[in-house]
Amino acid sequence: MDDDFQQYERGQRAKRRQQDHDDFHNEMAGRDVGRINRFLPESRQPHIQKSRRERDAERLTQLALALQNTDYAALYDETVSMVDDYAAKAETGIEDALAAVSTTAQALEGLTDNAARLHPSGEPVFRDENGNAVRADGTPLGPEETASVVWPDNAPTYEEYIAAKQAHAAAQEHLTAWREYQIYLAEIQNRLNDPENPLSPEELKDIQEEVERRYPAAKSDHDHAETRTIEPDTTQSANIEVFKY
Repeated sequence: MDDDFQQYERGQRAKRRQQDHDDFHNEMAGRDVGRINRFLPESRQPHIQKSRRERDAERLTQLALALQNTDYAALYDETVSMVDDYAAKAETGIEDALAAVSTTAQALEGLTDNAARLHPSGEPVFRDENGNAVRADGTPLGPEETASVVWPDNAPTYEEYIAAKQAHAAAQEHLTAWREYQIYLAEIQNRLNDPENPLSPEELKDIQEEVERRYPAAKSDHDHAETRTIEPDTTQSANIEVFKY
């Protein structure tokens, strides 16, 4: 009798061990078999942990996920730094361009104030390098109009007037270019900071090239050479020299 009971107990213990084994591995695998979990606390159960990892991943922005790639992160940081640097240059460029607009405007105004005047309209008139009397738009004066003009000794020439006018126009154009560049950089900065729509590596490289290509100072010498078509008279060139970028 005792032997039968002991044999029964051994069988029950074996069955419990097998059940424990099966329950443990079912819990580890996250399988629901209709039994209460006995071995792992809820927070440690794999399927619970997996669900939490998935929720954490969902909370990360697409940009944050992309930045987990070290190569992408390096290229992204390089691009952001470059755009920020050029944005600072744009600020300085705008300040310089504003000063140039003011300087050339004063020079043009002073030159116009010193010009000879047509009677009785009072409009400024000039003599060109060939001695011809002309209006500010280059239209020649008639003989009677020319005879009515009193020419001051320090009256600027038409070439000086045109040079000063070109200088002011060039300064204004350069200021506009800087402002447009600044707007472009602000748009790029917003695009770089879009958390749900990260740029591809190819797009980041294109941005670096475009930021340099659009930089206004890179075109200044070429633009200056095209703008300065008439040299001012050296007697007043210090005040009306064409604006150099």
